[in-house]
Amino acid sequence: MKNVVSSLLLFSAMLGSIAVTAAGQTNVYGDEVSRNETSSAEQPKTQIINYMDTTTGTKLSSSVMLGFAPVDLKENAIEDIAGYENKGYRLSSEDLSADSSELMVNFEHGTSIVNPLNSKTPDTPININDQTGVKWPAETAHNALVKSVNEIIHYVYEDGSRASADVINKVDFNHELIYDNVTGKPISDHGWTTNDKAYFAAQVSPTIQGYVPNQMAVAEVNNLSADSKDLEVTVVYKQVKSLTPSDVSTKPAFVDSLTPTKLATSNSNSDTLVHTATATSPAIEQPESISESDNSSALTLPKTGANRTARLSTIGIIVAAFGSVGLFIFGRNR
Repeated sequence: MKNVVSSLLLFSAMLGSIAVTAAGQTNVYGDEVSRNETSSAEQPKTQIINYMDTTTGTKLSSSVMLGFAPVDLKENAIEDIAGYENKGYRLSSEDLSADSSELMVNFEHGTSIVNPLNSKTPDTPININDQTGVKWPAETAHNALVKSVNEIIHYVYEDGSRASADVINKVDFNHELIYDNVTGKPISDHGWTTNDKAYFAAQVSPTIQGYVPNQMAVAEVNNLSADSKDLEVTVVYKQVKSLTPSDVSTKPAFVDSLTPTKLATSNSNSDTLVHTATATSPAIEQPESISESDNSSALTLPKTGANRTARLSTIGIIVAAFGSVGLFIFGRNR
């Protein structure tokens, strides 16, 4: 019985010796064992991964990874990378296959263009996968990104009633900004711009028969901006008074005819030449200019026949006087 126990103890000791040498450098036979022979797989590798924010130049976090590079490192880092992307970061570079004890994963801040065509709903998450993160501000709503400047022209009569339809001109301005998806703050402002010309063209007033406007045209307005105020202009039409007989002087103006007219008298031996007078209204003809030399030789003045008539009358009186004297002398001698 003692021999059996001794044999078992000896066998166990031999097995233990073999196990120890397998983990060391020599075997039971005293031969040297290489490192490749002592391990059937590579030992796990410890590496540190630093997640960097390149926009601000700060470190976001670090992870200590224990694995067999390179596959295990990428698989373990995927979850961290996705977590930052959900918060608005954008992966810019990484090299998890490098044989180094410290690796870098670089992120930059994602951005969003906000304008009237890409407006947002205020107080909703900027990053859809981060419901508790930053929200869109009120300035990103559509009505906050557009402005209109209006010109309204009214056409009325003197009593205030409408003479013609209003004319409304409008220039639209659009606001564009760039927002940081991580912070929710604007990082660039492209200002207010317009697709139209930033002015109101001159507006000719419509023609209304029998009326005249106080402005033939509303002047052009230049250098409009998103801060310009609305303009309102009123054009008033005044009635044009028509000419009536009461508006014209009824006193006739006499203008002599240029052609003399013969006036018959009871004395067949003498004719009196006169000018006919024509009454015209309203124009008054300017008097003719007559030189002094013409007065002495004219038979008839252009205005009246008074001179010739007076001369003939004088001659008649003289002839009658001589005749009377002659008859008196003749009768006396007789």
